[in-house]
Amino acid sequence: MKKFLKAMGLILLHAAILLLIPLNKYVCDLNEGITIAVAAIWLIALQILFWKKTQKKTGVILLDVFIYAYVIFLVMINPYWNCSYNRLDAFSKECDGEKMLSGREAIEDFDYAMKYLKRLHPLAYKGLPADAEAKAEQVRRGLESRDSILTYELSREIQSVFALLNDGHTSCSESYNELHYMKYIYRMKTEGYIPVGINGERYEDFLNDHPGLVCYETESYGIRRLKNRTNTLEGLRYLGIDINGEIIYNYETENGETVGRAVTADDFLPLEDYYDFIEEDMGVNVREEDEEDFVYYDIDEDLSLAVLTLNSCKFNNTYKQTLAAMFKEIREKDIRNVAVDLRYNGGGSSQVADEFISYLDVDEYKGWAFEWRMNFFKIPFAQETIKNPKKADLFDGDVYIITSVNTFSAAMDFAMLIQDNGIGTIVGEPCGNLPGSYGEVVGYNLPNSGIYFQVSTKDWHRVDITKDEDPIIPDIECRPDEALEVLKERLK
Repeated sequence: MKKFLKAMGLILLHAAILLLIPLNKYVCDLNEGITIAVAAIWLIALQILFWKKTQKKTGVILLDVFIYAYVIFLVMINPYWNCSYNRLDAFSKECDGEKMLSGREAIEDFDYAMKYLKRLHPLAYKGLPADAEAKAEQVRRGLESRDSILTYELSREIQSVFALLNDGHTSCSESYNELHYMKYIYRMKTEGYIPVGINGERYEDFLNDHPGLVCYETESYGIRRLKNRTNTLEGLRYLGIDINGEIIYNYETENGETVGRAVTADDFLPLEDYYDFIEEDMGVNVREEDEEDFVYYDIDEDLSLAVLTLNSCKFNNTYKQTLAAMFKEIREKDIRNVAVDLRYNGGGSSQVADEFISYLDVDEYKGWAFEWRMNFFKIPFAQETIKNPKKADLFDGDVYIITSVNTFSAAMDFAMLIQDNGIGTIVGEPCGNLPGSYGEVVGYNLPNSGIYFQVSTKDWHRVDITKDEDPIIPDIECRPDEALEVLKERLK
């Protein structure tokens, strides 16, 4: 019994060092060097404490070596060390874009962001590209000369470095206690006005004339991010647009006419007031639209068409149950066409595409190759041929994917798998990012400002490697708001 208790005590004391892992994962950042030093001191102390009491000294030494190697791997190689994803306070951490930081706090945050950029991004494996390194040094010198800086200004400075990587996934964003939305956005959209610029400058020109404000791979996605920023008063200020006077939103009508809508700061409302204004102005409850399910389907028996609307790549029971119900109904009604609407899907899990393909009469399909950056290492993973685990309600009709510039990340991967494997047809406009690009992000909150930033860790290659540099070009190109009708006309 005494030996058993000693053995259990030895095991528990060794296991105690591993409590650093959940502490880091769920509660707080742990400094890498200090963590490794604490682990070493703890394990050496256990060796000294139990040296005379332990008969199988070799086994204990090997256990300590294994534990220490594991700690070093997690701290120095695992890309998820110190990330914010599972933190208990991840979504409650304060980050007010208008918070004033001292120069010292700003430099600490900037160095923190650059540390993980250099440590994780595949493009920085042998150091940042020369232009990004020069920009980082320039930004840091500028911060050293300042006594204070607003959080949104620091966010803009960090973004100016990230933007040089041409990676839509690697970016940063500040948040605000309350955003103020331009109150006429919804009316202009529903009346068919297409936003094309701000204060007389077209978005594509603004993007080129003010580089570094947003991160993107395709110009169309960069414009989309600019538009999102111009929807709010805070976003306009981030872009450097004067909000003290009149602001002109430039639109194009369906017949190509250019019009302007003049507003002032008084025309921007907090979110709840913005919803109330729309309901009063147009009689529309936008809250209900915003709360719409992320996945649902409709079946048009006359056209023999099922349309699965997927607004987020969430691989959960809701998605799987919706998919199962749809394909069961498709089989019962002998539907011959299935379309997946990804026009408003910003990504998530790539498993949603695999689950969808499992209902198709496809024996196998090709995945994508990639390199995974793990600090000192960049590990290549070859392209795989995936054997399709076919479901019971198998579909052998025609497949269509509807895309837009908002189709991003895992949603773009969905379209790529379908197109490059010759499984179906793409309808709409090119996706928001490139198939041969970066992804698998790790996210962090900066320690002083709370700014959220994320860094890609994988360098992905397109399924059809001969088109690795090319975007996803739809087989049937059309305006995204007309894509579903174009498809229906095709099926008549």
